[in-house]
Amino acid sequence: MKLDKAVFQRKHKSSRYNVKYHLFNERSKTLGQSINIPKSIEKKKGLVTLKNVCFSGLMGTFFEDVKLNRICYKPKINKVLKSKDVQRWIDIAKAGRLLPPYVEFEHLKKTFLLRCNIPPSLLYVYLCTLRDVEEEPDFVRITSYLVEKGMDIHAAVVAASGITINNSGHHYLRIHAGYSDRPVTSVKVPLGKIFQLKKFLENPSTYDKRSCTLLGKSTSTTYAGSQFSAQNTIGKIPASTEKEISIADLFDEDIVDMLSSGKYSKKLYDKYLARKKK
Repeated sequence: MKLDKAVFQRKHKSSRYNVKYHLFNERSKTLGQSINIPKSIEKKKGLVTLKNVCFSGLMGTFFEDVKLNRICYKPKINKVLKSKDVQRWIDIAKAGRLLPPYVEFEHLKKTFLLRCNIPPSLLYVYLCTLRDVEEEPDFVRITSYLVEKGMDIHAAVVAASGITINNSGHHYLRIHAGYSDRPVTSVKVPLGKIFQLKKFLENPSTYDKRSCTLLGKSTSTTYAGSQFSAQNTIGKIPASTEKEISIADLFDEDIVDMLSSGKYSKKLYDKYLARKKK
């Protein structure tokens, strides 16, 4: 697979990390892909508005008010990205379970709304995926490029993370770019992290049994000051392998088959390795 080296040149170096978002209680039950976005968010009864550096106040807010079950957040689109880039990103993210199926690109005109009766680590992944269009446009751009070339979505996420992520504290994987740009041919992608991400997104409640809407009902007081993150949850999932391969080799037919299966296969890896040695 021939990759365009120019695509991998980073166009964005740093971001401001302040965010504004709203929390409220929605009594009506919507299921599946339907979601009700209020006509006037700021007039919503019992609305809680937070302005913080990142989403640092979110866990404590859930702990204090058990009625909150919706969050509204509207990121500002980074100038590096065009509208079509964001639309493509939303579609890719939904296909890879980085966003729920009810989120639509059209919601950006007003606000993105997420249900909160899910594990905090999964909500963190969702919010990061939305925030990336503002803070990490190169990650959005390069992940999308790799997926369009035919790469597995989660492999593309891990590969792009090691090239572009500026702030590892604002990412759901413990991977970030180096201080200086590296040739894309020198980047090694850890297969284990791809499988960790896949396992988590396939069954998030298996690895994080909490629910944001039930934190305040817990007998533990530790959640109020807990760090809102997903890195520890995903990082503790058995990685299956410590093998690392190049970005180009993620397009290898046996590696593609392995990634499609969702689990590491020594047989497929050995077939890939034998072909490389020829």
